[in-house]
Amino acid sequence: MGRIRELRKVGTAVSILMIILGILMLIFPMKTFMVLQYVAIGMLMLFGIFKIVDYIGMIWKDGWTLANGILNIVIGLMLLFSGSALTMQTMAILFGFVVLSWGISQISLYSTLRIKGVYHAGRILAAGILDIVLAAGLLLMPFLMLSIIDMVLAIYLIITGVVLMIECSVRM
Repeated sequence: MGRIRELRKVGTAVSILMIILGILMLIFPMKTFMVLQYVAIGMLMLFGIFKIVDYIGMIWKDGWTLANGILNIVIGLMLLFSGSALTMQTMAILFGFVVLSWGISQISLYSTLRIKGVYHAGRILAAGILDIVLAAGLLLMPFLMLSIIDMVLAIYLIITGVVLMIECSVRM
């Protein structure tokens, strides 16, 4: 039980950092883009590590959680070492699939929690729906997303930070 509380504290701290970075990227897009893109990539990879650690400690194993953790790390590494416009367009599409997989994972988790009788599982369903809406935008408009990639990273960090915060607040 102590490990779960500790994991929730770490998850909440990571989610707060993700939200703060996302907001800063929206307020100061030109000044913060160069610095925060690397910080955001780092947070994305930390989120992936968190999801893998979370999967290892899960009572009810959810393969989507592990897959999402791995995808976040891979996308983070690809963003870190990419440079061309074509690569960035590809990243927008891949980013869309990562967000879509996380939305599916949240809806799957909601279903499992409801079957197990866990209260307040509706928050997880809402988070999954938000992720799927964001994924639709990323997948349907990758070229537009290329021109506003810092805004996409900011929105992703904010939404994913909120999702992580919601997930850490659910008692299992």
